[in-house]
Amino acid sequence: MAKFMADDYVEIVMETDTALKTSRWVTTNKADWIVLVRSGREKYKSVELRNLKVYFHADMATVTGEYSQTGTKDGKDISATGLYVDTWVNKSGNWQIVASVFP
Repeated sequence: MAKFMADDYVEIVMETDTALKTSRWVTTNKADWIVLVRSGREKYKSVELRNLKVYFHADMATVTGEYSQTGTKDGKDISATGLYVDTWVNKSGNWQIVASVFP
């Protein structure tokens, strides 16, 4: 995945505290994501993408879809199913992902 990420990539995840009934955006940049995965702190057993739709806008593309994943982060279960939006940019003939949003 890292080879598809632009250097300025950002992952944006909405975290909800059901007890407090509040939500907040949590961001992770490319370098931090790579450290999490390479260190083994974040592990994915499986990731499935479904119902992908691609919308082109000149040198940009928006990809929407559904995902299911099983995995752990710092020993805690991060298995989930949901929706996501990726933004891709064509830089010098190469498509790179610049942002992923998981609402």
